[in-house]
Order: sequence, then C-alpha cells, then structure tokens
Amino acid sequence: IPLYIGVAVMVGLPALAGLAILVINWQETQIVRNIEQLTTEVDRIAAQNNQVQIVAGKTKAIDEQVNSLIGVFDQVKPWSAILQDLSDQTPAGVQISNIQQAGQQLTLNGFASSYSALNDFVLALQNSRFFKADQTKLLTANQAPYPIIGVDTIAEGSNNQASGTAGQQAKSESSLVIPQGVKYSLQTQLTDAPDQQLLTTLIRKGSPGLVARFKLLEQVGALKGPSDSAAAPPAPASTNAAPLPNP
Repeated sequence: IPLYIGVAVMVGLPALAGLAILVINWQETQIVRNIEQLTTEVDRIAAQNNQVQIVAGKTKAIDEQVNSLIGVFDQVKPWSAILQDLSDQTPAGVQISNIQQAGQQLTLNGFASSYSALNDFVLALQNSRFFKADQTKLLTANQAPYPIIGVDTIAEGSNNQASGTAGQQAKSESSLVIPQGVKYSLQTQLTDAPDQQLLTTLIRKGSPGLVARFKLLEQVGALKGPSDSAAAPPAPASTNAAPLPNP
C-alpha cells in the first residue's frame, strides 16, 4: 500500500503540474485576447474622439463666424429709419440741404428760420435714440439769405441802389426781397447701441423688414434673449444745446 501510494503521488504530482500549466496557459491566452479586444476598443474610441474633436472645432469656427456676422448685422443702421428719424426730429423752421457721412459720423448742412428753431433741432437730435447726445454739436451758424435758385434775390436789409440804365431798373424791379435765415452746419454720430435694442424704435420708423429678420434669428436660436429691450425710453439729453450766437 505505501508503495502504491508513493507511485500514485509520483505520477499524480507531474500530472497536476501539467494540468496547472495548461490552465495557466489558457488563462494567459484569454488575457491576451482580452487585451487585444480592449486595445481595439480603445483605438476605436480614440478615433471617434478625434472625429468629435474635429466636428467640435468646425462647429466652434462656424459659431464664431455666425456671431461675427450677427454682430456686424446688428450694428448696421437702416438708412430708411435714420432718414425717417431725421424727418421726425426736424422742426418746421429748419431745412436740411445735404448730409455727409464719414463712418459713423454725420454732418448736416442747411438753413433755419431762426436761431431758436436751430436750437430746437439740436436738442431733438440729442434726444434721438439713433444719435449720440454727447457727439451732437453745432459747428457753424451764421445769418444768410435763403438760397432761391433761378430768381434774382435781394437780402432783407441790404441797400439796393437803382442804376441809371433801363435794364438795371428792370432787373431791380424783378428781384425778390427775401428774409434772412440761419445757415448752419452741425455734426452728430450714430449710436453704438445694437439694432436688437432699438426694435421698438425701428418699427416706429418704418423698418419692419429688419425687425422680421431679428425675430427669425431668435426663432432659430442665433440670437438669445428678448429683442424688445428697446421699449425703455432713452435717457434724456442735456436741456441746453451748444450755445448759439445771437442774431
């Protein structure tokens, strides 16, 4: 019996060792396969992550371009609204002869019936939402006869001495005596406020197309927040315009 037991132990131990080696080799093979599968999965996820990063970069670039375009679009003031506002702000005794633009700066030239009417015009522009109050100022204001093209005029108060010739007498008789006015030149600057903050005013000034475009941008999510923030009235400008010379 001890001999049989010894022989069984001598045969069994190598068999157990071989079986253990087989199990270890099988487990090692499984581990290698798992590592290969995990490596493949990591590579796949890394490739997807790279694609996500590329898409995110393109999306960010597009968003920046869209925001830049919207920013420019939001600063472009419609001239139809500006001209309508100038018409609304111009008193009855003031005429605008021409408008010169240099960037955001406007220079208005024309005639006024009196210094008082011209002062009212400057104050009206200072209180407009389209112009900067602190940049609205009078450049020149001088008495001058109203220009009437095609008619010989004699300024009121001027001396018209009759000539001895019949032609000069006829010309003098056909001349029109007109009152003195105030020839002015003033300067103002368009506001920096975004158009989105001026929607209520733009609607009043006849620019529904621009307002409709803003509403569409809000609906598609390109603009955030309510666009009717223009309901609040502008801060009143100073009640004193630039000092005008006495007539």
